[in-house]
Amino acid sequence: MATGGKKVVIGAKPNVARTPDNWVDDKASSDPTKRLTLDIPVELHRRIKADCAVKDASMVEEITKLLEKRWPK
Repeated sequence: MATGGKKVVIGAKPNVARTPDNWVDDKASSDPTKRLTLDIPVELHRRIKADCAVKDASMVEEITKLLEKRWPK
């Protein structure tokens, strides 16, 4: 199989040791959260995901904005 002379260089693994304690500490520094599971139509999910990709935003950020707008503090 020919590779065309292209070489892929894989760098060294980062030295950052992620322990469960680090993960919990990182989570504790932000606002507490609750998980919400929704069943939505596949096509709606695709539209939301595509729009978020264009905006370079996460779906969580965008959906949270919508929920905050509907139910402000």
